Amino acid sequence: MVDTTSIILALSVFGQWCGILRFLSYFDKYNMMLITLRVALPSVIRFIVCGGVLYLAFLLCGWLVLGPYHPKFSNVFTTSECLYALLNGDDMFATFKAMGTGSQLAWWFSKFYLYIFIGLFIYVVLNVFISLISDAYERIHEHWTNRDKGLLYEFAYPPQNDAASARKSTDGGNIPFRDDIITASSLRLATGKEASPLLHKRELLSSVGYGAAAVVPMPSGHQD
Repeated sequence: MVDTTSIILALSVFGQWCGILRFLSYFDKYNMMLITLRVALPSVIRFIVCGGVLYLAFLLCGWLVLGPYHPKFSNVFTTSECLYALLNGDDMFATFKAMGTGSQLAWWFSKFYLYIFIGLFIYVVLNVFISLISDAYERIHEHWTNRDKGLLYEFAYPPQNDAASARKSTDGGNIPFRDDIITASSLRLATGKEASPLLHKRELLSSVGYGAAAVVPMPSGHQD
């Protein structure tokens, strides 16, 4: 009864602390791990299925052949624990040395078996697993960096060189503007086009086709 209560209590505490991650999803930088896991999960599950079949093949093979001669392969569960420790680089030398010499053929088989399993899972399987998660992180980071932030973000955080480039492209005072805002009246006066009350310079100049090589003439009679 005590063990059951402890397990239920531990799972409840675990679930409550994991629930804190929900509040971190409102922050861009803190949410990166959760988004990466969500994106990489389908590929990781497919990879685990293939890797699990290969792991099961090595497990049954090692248990059937080395079980009578090696204490770490005496049953299925012990064999699985031994192989899991080996693929994480733990207790390798002791596993090699614990092999009994009752059968010369089994002894040679254990050497080839362990070398192939360790080399395949450490240098291939684990690295491919890590690369799947790394690829998902890089794709998310690239998308997040190059995403369209919208007019509101550009208005609140204008680029540092935006005002200088706009001044350079409007030499001669053809379009009156403030450093960060061009008003709708200025646009209507210069181009005859209607616009929203406030437009960021970059969006405004691109919308009217205005650039460094183009000059929009002001109506006659207007003074800067």
